[in-house]
Amino acid sequence: MSRNNHNKNSEILLVILITYVMMPIIGQSVNVALPAIGKSLSSNPVELGWISISLLLSIAVFAIPAGRIADIYGRKKIFLWGVVICTATSFPLAVSNSAAALIFFRALQGIGGAMILNTGLVIVSSIYPAGTRGKPLGLCMAAIYTGQTLAPILGGVLTHHLGWRSIFLANVPFGLFVIVYMIWKIKDGRIEATDERIDWVGAILFGIMTVSMMYGLSILPSGQGLWLISAGLVCGIVFVKWELKADLPILEMKLFMENRAFSFAILSAFIFYSAVFAVAFLLSLYLQYAKGFSPQRAGLFLVSQPLFQAVLSPLAGRLVDRVKPHLLSLIGMATATSGMLLFSFITVHTHALVILAGLFLVGSGWAFFISTNMNDAIGSVDKKYYGTTSGMIVTIRQIGMMFSIALAMFTFSLFMGRVQVTPEHLGLFLKSVKMAFVLLTVLCFSGLLSVGFRGKIKS
Repeated sequence: MSRNNHNKNSEILLVILITYVMMPIIGQSVNVALPAIGKSLSSNPVELGWISISLLLSIAVFAIPAGRIADIYGRKKIFLWGVVICTATSFPLAVSNSAAALIFFRALQGIGGAMILNTGLVIVSSIYPAGTRGKPLGLCMAAIYTGQTLAPILGGVLTHHLGWRSIFLANVPFGLFVIVYMIWKIKDGRIEATDERIDWVGAILFGIMTVSMMYGLSILPSGQGLWLISAGLVCGIVFVKWELKADLPILEMKLFMENRAFSFAILSAFIFYSAVFAVAFLLSLYLQYAKGFSPQRAGLFLVSQPLFQAVLSPLAGRLVDRVKPHLLSLIGMATATSGMLLFSFITVHTHALVILAGLFLVGSGWAFFISTNMNDAIGSVDKKYYGTTSGMIVTIRQIGMMFSIALAMFTFSLFMGRVQVTPEHLGLFLKSVKMAFVLLTVLCFSGLLSVGFRGKIKS
């Protein structure tokens, strides 16, 4: 690689890393503020869950279309517009006066998030050749984990001192800097898929399927929830049949049908995110409602998990170019499973050190699993599918995150109903949290089987 190309790639990587720090701040700093939002807007745990899940749902729906649009119209352009959308929507979020308004504007913000998260990974994967890709991808994960580290701190401190509305403005300085930097410094506008079109029918079917199933899951065990999930499954069948016949499908189904190693890498990622993502959501509520922590103290406590992830992720990125990725993925999944098992025994009397040990195990498992599994998935496909593959990874991550919180919301609906968490409902709240962790632990254990089986398959 020439010196000019190296400098150019470093500039591109820098702006992506800065943006990848910003995205978790947008997505997860709100978790610490949820009890304060609930009190201010008289919202129940299910509504609070949707404030978190709406952004994830939007990213999941738009990630794959964003990848195709970026391939056709230019990755820098789509990445830049994603940053603009995320920054602009911060202002109406800060002045919202209802849970419904927060959910709506978080969903709009998720469109920008989809454009950022998908194209960022594609850009990094395309400018670094195989054999050297592990380190920059590891740095991308470290940037995300750094943002996750800052998110609970910022969320807690800002909520405690300035109120929950201030957290929605925390990303604005990042966004403005990235917009100016990209316009000024980065001129790369490469297009990989010229003279192609977007499969809008497939995108709409996928969106309807995802929204129906996620919303249906969140309102179980109601009959409406069952109907929505059934409708989502039917729509999913239609979506698969359409994609198999489409000339330019938005989701290349033959990647799943002809590459079993890739399929199991995607499945393992879905299981992992589904099992562990709700940890911060559940513990934020638990620490403040059951333990009486302030938002600031809860945020400082929760920062331990992403801190472990940020510290260990670069190490995982270096190892992935030397060790078989599925072995590191297996270690990561097993470590996270042991942490989730600790949380499944949680009670109101659980010592803080036990919670901290669980966060260490989950954070360590996260660092080793995600970087290695992502590298394995991207490395198993042809370069022309990088955009589609990146979109799949982002989409599966978001769907897994949504499923994780939706599963937690299901336990709240099952044991508490739609009531606010008050002292008289604390017992039901704790029962909901405990059952959520039990279900998530079982799910995490199933991920061990998926990763183990993948290691026996040749792509």
